[in-house]
Amino acid sequence: MRDNITTQRISAVRNLLNEWRVEAVYITSETNRRWLSGFTGSNGQLLITKEHALLATDFRYWEQAQQQAPAYTLFKHQRTTEDTVQFFTETGATRIGIEANHLTLQAATDLKNNNALSHLTWVPLPQTVESLRAVKNSDEIAAIQAAAAITDHTMSQVNLLARPGISEKELAWELEKVMRDAGAEATAFTLIVASGPNSALPHHRPGKRLLQAGDTIVVDMGAQLDGYKSDLTRSFYLGSEPNEQFWAVYNKVLEAQTAVIQQTRPGMTCKEIDGIARNM
Repeated sequence: MRDNITTQRISAVRNLLNEWRVEAVYITSETNRRWLSGFTGSNGQLLITKEHALLATDFRYWEQAQQQAPAYTLFKHQRTTEDTVQFFTETGATRIGIEANHLTLQAATDLKNNNALSHLTWVPLPQTVESLRAVKNSDEIAAIQAAAAITDHTMSQVNLLARPGISEKELAWELEKVMRDAGAEATAFTLIVASGPNSALPHHRPGKRLLQAGDTIVVDMGAQLDGYKSDLTRSFYLGSEPNEQFWAVYNKVLEAQTAVIQQTRPGMTCKEIDGIARNM
């Protein structure tokens, strides 16, 4: 099943080469690489032409690449200049698209300054497979739904696990354990637990602060499953009855959220939708 999907995705990229005015595309983004090949190793690059699909990785991931990416011709790359030259000259392509938003400036400079590759033209592409990835198939939708369900289940445990005297770090770790026990392959991002005054800090990293009765606690987390991620944020009150300030903020946010739901229409930009809430 995965092989068929990979073959279809390679074909879709090949159909875009003429539109991009290139003979090959060089994929370095980890997310794009996994989507196009199924390979999950931390080191790997793809080179796709009309006739070839190459995956370069080092000896550590050779077995893994063979298992996960059978649709690709594997190329052992030990990060030497010789390997780089051979990789890019293997297919005969001379006009190669690169991921402008992912390839580092240093890596791009090294390619351009490599005398053995001086006959190649490097074409920066603002996007490569992102437009293809935006359209999800049924398996992708199912993975996203499953990741969201894991996150929802984990969030339901906050009221049971949050208690005075434990630190933000401890609560974050307990929640991550629940998430992984429920089947997540990883967290979608570093789990956020922000308590008391820290709850006002955007993207606060869980620290040593101990939870106290009367705290407002913001939990922001997501599960990753098969490479697809979810994201859920909730606010909690640690105690029996929230104070007036908590309810005032809660009701204002609820009012803004309701307005966004009621006023959002097809064709609106994300900025316009965000503005509805911020202008309340």
